Amino acid sequence: MRYANERWAAIEAVRQACLACRAIQPAGLGFNKADRSPVTAADFASQAIVSAQLQVAFPEIPLVAEEDAVDLGAPAQAAVCARVVHEVQRLLPDLDQAGVLGAIGRGARGAFLGQKRWVLDPLDGTSGFLRGGQYAVALALLDGDEVVLGVLGCPSLPLDWQDAGSPLGCIFIAIQGEGAFVRSLESPVESPV
Repeated sequence: MRYANERWAAIEAVRQACLACRAIQPAGLGFNKADRSPVTAADFASQAIVSAQLQVAFPEIPLVAEEDAVDLGAPAQAAVCARVVHEVQRLLPDLDQAGVLGAIGRGARGAFLGQKRWVLDPLDGTSGFLRGGQYAVALALLDGDEVVLGVLGCPSLPLDWQDAGSPLGCIFIAIQGEGAFVRSLESPVESPV
């Protein structure tokens, strides 16, 4: 299997980010960024978790991500920052506040065209998240200019959306040329999609 190590690391990072988002969702703690778009503690916690996990596993592969640690570090956002640090430390206890902000900041935008890189939307569907509905953690690995691996975590989507009793939370995985798979947040057992 191509990209087997990247696949495993991406799934685990997205799974942990989904668990953090799920824990934060009831509070809906957030603010509006300078561009007036909403951002939540879950956006930052998700980005910190995915960034930190991928930094350990693949320090040579840069990350391009949506959020900026500067937004979270502002004094007016102390409550949001405290919640982010708390949720990240629940899953990654070795990260202190500086480590959490550093992990978020690692997602700096840059000119990585043609280079192998991770691309992350730490919480796609902020309005759905704030309503208590659907949202996703979206991670892709680009090798050159092609997407070769995609992992999409959907914390509020039932594994079997046709079965009301199905457990909530699933992860979709796709590898270029090898197909697509789905698994629950809680079990590593995968099924082809």
